[in-house]
Amino acid sequence: SLVLVGAGVGIALHAADALSAPARLTRPDFLALAMAFAAIGIKEGLFRYMRRAGLRLQSELLHANAWHYRTDVFSSIVVAVGVAGSMMGVRDLDAVAAIGVAILIVRMGAMLGWQAMRELVDTGLETEKLERIRHVILSIDGVRTLHLLRTRRAGGRAFIDVHILVDGTISVSEGHQISEMVRVALMRHISNIADVVVHTDSEDDEYAATNARLPLRAEVLKRLEHYFAGIEAAPAIESVVLHYLRGKIMVELRLPLDLAPTAAAARALQAQFAQAAARDPQIGFVHVCFQ
Repeated sequence: SLVLVGAGVGIALHAADALSAPARLTRPDFLALAMAFAAIGIKEGLFRYMRRAGLRLQSELLHANAWHYRTDVFSSIVVAVGVAGSMMGVRDLDAVAAIGVAILIVRMGAMLGWQAMRELVDTGLETEKLERIRHVILSIDGVRTLHLLRTRRAGGRAFIDVHILVDGTISVSEGHQISEMVRVALMRHISNIADVVVHTDSEDDEYAATNARLPLRAEVLKRLEHYFAGIEAAPAIESVVLHYLRGKIMVELRLPLDLAPTAAAARALQAQFAQAAARDPQIGFVHVCFQ
């Protein structure tokens, strides 16, 4: 980029100097015009070849080099016009054309430099592509919504990080399966994606981690054991499922079916366990399942 800008400035200065001294302007011959037309054809062919290679290999370097050839095409057209005009007697047209070529070269150099700078600072993807990414994510069964969608470029490819919101009561394996389907769909339907990281949320944590101060399983089980010490059916608990939702712990107890031969017995046990755990402000409710 800097070489192109420097070359363009140099050409413009040289042409301006020539315009200030018309006596030094020479009249080109037919060979110069023929070379300008030959350059147009050759450089256009090189541009198309290099551009295809850059797209196939996802190489920004080849892509930049291709546009360097396209700049040569534009400049060769301007040169052809300037040479033709000079041959027809408009001697200043050659220098004016040189200034036009210089402007094209400086513009292309600046564009390439800006694109390279954007990649160096991890610029995100365009708005149109972000909307397509959102559409793909929301099309996956089980995804309620999404937030904290972040993208960044790395060379010709991009990385995606996103949080998806799923039902807080589903199993860990189902939540993982949904997130994996999101990753696969994005890799399949969005071009030039290097990697996708999907974070699965049971509730929206974009602005605050509402469950950050809640204890983990070992501490919760220790508390429950203390609360349930006076309940005769407590030793029969087969498993405990914890749900961390809305700043509280929702406890699901699973007991053998033979402990609740009637609906009344089941309701009585439910009330016992719920009342025992009610003294803990971090426990939202206790639900008893018989299986």
